[in-house]
Amino acid sequence: MKRSNLAITTMNQSKTTTLRGYAIGVSKITKNENNSNNHYTLTMEGPDASVLTVMGYLPINSTCSFYPQLQTLVNNQHGIELTQVKCNTSSYTITNETHLVEKHLTFNPQWDVIDDISNLKMFAEEKLCAIECKILHIGPPESFVITSGYKRTEKLRKEVIVGDKTLAIILNIYEMHFD
Repeated sequence: MKRSNLAITTMNQSKTTTLRGYAIGVSKITKNENNSNNHYTLTMEGPDASVLTVMGYLPINSTCSFYPQLQTLVNNQHGIELTQVKCNTSSYTITNETHLVEKHLTFNPQWDVIDDISNLKMFAEEKLCAIECKILHIGPPESFVITSGYKRTEKLRKEVIVGDKTLAIILNIYEMHFD
């Protein structure tokens, strides 16, 4: 029996998709480093507790019609549906054709919004939460070994110190989240 490998390569191909979930956070609109346009980032929780990042780009001196609505949805934890979102590999981009609809979803959010770091103590372990803080220090990568049965796997992590007006804490960031 003969095997054949068939590979199809497409360059710069993008499609549109619909995203459903809960808005976890919306960044401030900031200026791009390489041109005069602006951008913001929407972070949302998907149906399987996955975290999705959606970028919104704005030409200079323009506004986004649903940026204020996104900020409100972060606070009230209502479900949203974004239609006509540009999807390229694993990145999502809001376009002029994108529509935002507040929607009742069939799953509940697995996260909570916390006002400040000092309130983290009130939450149970293993619960997702969103906090707004500043990165104060990022340590060098450190290796550690995970043992599962007879298998030993070496992984990397960094210690990151983050803080807000109330407290500073140390977080462990693992190599899959380094970028």
